[in-house]
Amino acid sequence: MPAVNLDTPDMNTMHRSFSLLIASLCLLSLGCNDSAAEPPDDRVSTLVDQQVEELTEQVDIICDCWEERGFESRTSCHNGILVIGPAQVRCIKDAYAQDADIALDYLECMVPLEREYTECVDERLECSDSSSEHVCSDDYDLGRDSCIGLPPKITRDLFTCFE
Repeated sequence: MPAVNLDTPDMNTMHRSFSLLIASLCLLSLGCNDSAAEPPDDRVSTLVDQQVEELTEQVDIICDCWEERGFESRTSCHNGILVIGPAQVRCIKDAYAQDADIALDYLECMVPLEREYTECVDERLECSDSSSEHVCSDDYDLGRDSCIGLPPKITRDLFTCFE
């Protein structure tokens, strides 16, 4: 089962970060006072878990418009856009574990962007207007460009998590 189905109508407006998920795996901010005391591997693992929750929320929001997006049902929308199972979560964590310090720097930059994107789409999405959330994607892309990149090995391994 593919993680991302690019053949659905209007997929670009559904959310660029879904296609970028594999490359960027943006995460939520922890906001915990004791997070600095946590080892980098543990912090990355926690962020990955939270990211999966965030992306699921994004799919929930987008799948409110399942009919307008060309899906037969809300469930087919969920399955057609993004499925992240336990094996993928382990794979993502393993990819980031190759260099937890770099991964943590990257994820801490991307975390706020993912949260802001979710909030923006939740506020702006109109099922009858397929371009209603474009401003959210544009803002997300600008923020992502300011974050550090991941080493090619980590990026390649992240891609394999969704093949």
